[in-house]
Amino acid sequence: MLNKLCGLIFLLLICSIPILSTQIGSLIKLNGTNYEDWVDSIKLFLAMSKVDVALTEDEPPIPTHTSSAEEKMKYERWTHSNKICLMMMKNSMEKIIKDNIP
Repeated sequence: MLNKLCGLIFLLLICSIPILSTQIGSLIKLNGTNYEDWVDSIKLFLAMSKVDVALTEDEPPIPTHTSSAEEKMKYERWTHSNKICLMMMKNSMEKIIKDNIP
């Protein structure tokens, strides 16, 4: 049963790679004059990729040793989303803009 589930998840991931590649290629690059279009483009991409949690929810508290599994999972999901969002945003900027962001 577990092998079938893992195989199904793998198949879903492999099938989504070409779609995400196409979407990444269609992102508008921020060039300093197109902020509104860029924001709309990046928000749409992140929402379609289901990694926009960091944009739509506040950062949850950092888990402690007494945190529940659900609290830990929520924090991990948010931090993963934040990392992906930041990488995608930086990747969709012209070099001159990206180089000036810490």
